[in-house]
Amino acid sequence: MTASQYAVKEKELFRNEEIPVELQGVISYLAYEQGHACGCDETWGHLTDMVYNLSEPLKQYTKRIKRN
Repeated sequence: MTASQYAVKEKELFRNEEIPVELQGVISYLAYEQGHACGCDETWGHLTDMVYNLSEPLKQYTKRIKRN
């Protein structure tokens, strides 16, 4: 995957999983730091792991703060 393809997929993933804009930069940076030495595919793996691990807790947090 090229860097431009990665960027498109990253934006789509963040949108589909409803990752807040405030967290997108740090998640993207951490994925890059962990995977860039091995290329875009490795970075993508780290990114998707982080997003899927954070996705449900973020949804629960959003529900909680909307109730208060």
